[in-house]
Amino acid sequence: MTPIEAANVIEAFLAGTGADWDWDDFMHAKIEDPRVDAIRQSCNEIDGIYPGQRAGEYCGPKGEVIMRALVKELRSMS
Repeated sequence: MTPIEAANVIEAFLAGTGADWDWDDFMHAKIEDPRVDAIRQSCNEIDGIYPGQRAGEYCGPKGEVIMRALVKELRSMS
């Protein structure tokens, strides 16, 4: 997965527009590019650090801010 593809998956997840298994696939598949895989691992931990405040939320507002920053970082890699 390229940095741009990963950024697109995270953005779609945050917007609620991703396909059914996109987020799950992203979260559970090791990515060859170690930079992208490190970001994937960070996303995998955000819900534990910044839990959602309502049922069905993946993470809280601070977690979303971090995920948006990770998207910017991914986009700067290409």
